[in-house]
Amino acid sequence: MYGPPIARGADRSKVFTASSVPGIFATSPKKPMIRTICLSIGLLAVAPVFAEGKGGEATVRVECTRNSSLINISILHERRIGKVKITVTDATGKVFYIEEGKALKNELVRRIDKQGFAKGEMTLRVEARDFNITQHFLVQ
Repeated sequence: MYGPPIARGADRSKVFTASSVPGIFATSPKKPMIRTICLSIGLLAVAPVFAEGKGGEATVRVECTRNSSLINISILHERRIGKVKITVTDATGKVFYIEEGKALKNELVRRIDKQGFAKGEMTLRVEARDFNITQHFLVQ
């Protein structure tokens, strides 16, 4: 959806930006600041979060786009995840989704229907044996 997946062990420093690929965004001399702000907000909404845990590095990625009715949550850890608790709350603390389970692999992917979610900023909290990560995202 956002480009080809990056293979494990690949060089992640070679990432294309809007300014490095000609013709992706038309530049307007009157409104360059608005374009920069919109691009920054868009990148923050789908940017992965990295956190250090006792067992090493864990990655949580949330994708919530206006065009899709699903919220994609991807959890990747260098070791087996084990018992995990996923919670989605709004800014007031109201719980919209909660799941407790056991992941037998180092990767866990969930697709949640956002039909019952209120529009606005949500908070994803992933708790496991080796890591505890909180990430904010926007439901539109």
